[in-house]
Amino acid sequence: MTAALVLSGCTAAQVSNAQGAERPSSSDPIRIGVAVPLSGPAARTGALMKNGAELRAAEINEAGGVDGRMIELFVEDDANNPNEAVTLVNLMDERGVLGLIGAASSPVALAQAGPVEASGIPEMVVAASDAISSPFQYQINPPDSEQILGLIAFAEDRGFSRIAIMTDTGAYGTGSKAALDRMLPEAGLEIVGDATFEPGASNLTPQLSKLRDSDPDLIAMFTFGSPYAAAMQGLQQIQWSVPVFGNVSSSDPSVGVVAGAAADGLFFQQGLDDEKPEAQAFIDVWSAKHPDEDPDFVAAMAYDAVSVFAMAVEAGATTREQVQAWLLKNVVPGLATGRVDSAWDLPSHRALKGADLSYFVWTDGVPERVAE
Repeated sequence: MTAALVLSGCTAAQVSNAQGAERPSSSDPIRIGVAVPLSGPAARTGALMKNGAELRAAEINEAGGVDGRMIELFVEDDANNPNEAVTLVNLMDERGVLGLIGAASSPVALAQAGPVEASGIPEMVVAASDAISSPFQYQINPPDSEQILGLIAFAEDRGFSRIAIMTDTGAYGTGSKAALDRMLPEAGLEIVGDATFEPGASNLTPQLSKLRDSDPDLIAMFTFGSPYAAAMQGLQQIQWSVPVFGNVSSSDPSVGVVAGAAADGLFFQQGLDDEKPEAQAFIDVWSAKHPDEDPDFVAAMAYDAVSVFAMAVEAGATTREQVQAWLLKNVVPGLATGRVDSAWDLPSHRALKGADLSYFVWTDGVPERVAE
C-alpha cells in the first residue's frame, strides 16, 4: 500500500494513527460507492468524478491493493436528482460500502445528509454550499464562503471595489448570493448591481446589459455549467469588456470548448495546480488514460477521495465506524489537489480551504495560472 500511496505523496506512516484498530486479514474487497450524475445536465461532472475514482482505484489495485485487499467501486447514476440520490444511499448501505463519493450539487448533498448519517456511511461530497453540515459528509470542494474569500482577495489585490453579482435561481445560486451579499460589504466592497438567471441558461445578454448600467469593476458569478460560457459569449455580443470572477465550476473544460476565445477574462480559483508535484503526477497518469480529455479539478478530488478511504483502511479501519473515526482525527497531506503545502483538513469537514486554491484565467480557450 505504501508503494500505491507514493503517487499521492503520502506513506502509511504519515497518516496511520488508528489506536488499537485490528488490521484486516480478510481478502474481501474494499467497497467504495460512487454515486454521481451520469445523465442529465451535470453528466460531465459525474463522468469526471467517476473517471477520477476509477483511475485511483486501478492504481492501488495494480500495486497490490491495501494489505492485499482490492478496491471495488460501485458506480451508480444519481442523475443529480435528490430523490434518486437518497435511494442510492440505501442501495450502497445494502452493498456494504465503507465510504461514498458523490453529491455533485448542494440539493443532492442536503438530501443525503440524513440517510448517510442513519447508515453511518462517511461521504466525500463535491457540493459547495455552506448549508452542508452533516457529521458524516466531508466537503472536498471548498465551500462557498471559502471561495468568496478568494474572490475578495482577488478584488482587493487588483483595486476592484465596485462588484456586480450574477447568480442562478437554483438552490446553489440562491445560497451563494446570500453569502456574497453578506461577505462583500463586510470586506469593504460595494455591491453595485445584481442579476439572476435560470440554471443552465444559454442567453445572458439581458442580465449583462442591466449590469453594465451599474458600471462595476468586476462581475462575481456563482453558478455551475453552461451559464459561464453563455456569460462570456454575451459580453462579447454586447461589446463590453469587464473581468468576471467565477466559482470553481468555471474551470470546467466545456467553458473553453463552447466559448473559445470569448472566455478570455474569466477568472477563477481551483485546486489542481501543476506546480505541485503530486498534481503533476495525477495529470500525467490522467493524460495517459484519457488523452482526449483535459485533467480536471473535479476528477482530481474524486481521485484523492479514493486515496483517503484507502489510507483509512491501511491504517486499520475495517468498518464504517472505524473509517469515520479515522477521518475525524486526520489531516492528510500530499494529495493531488491543493497547493504544495496543502493538506485535507478532514476533522473540520472542509477538506480544502480558499487559501488552498490557485488563481487561473481563461486565455484563448485555455485556462492559465495567474502569477501571484
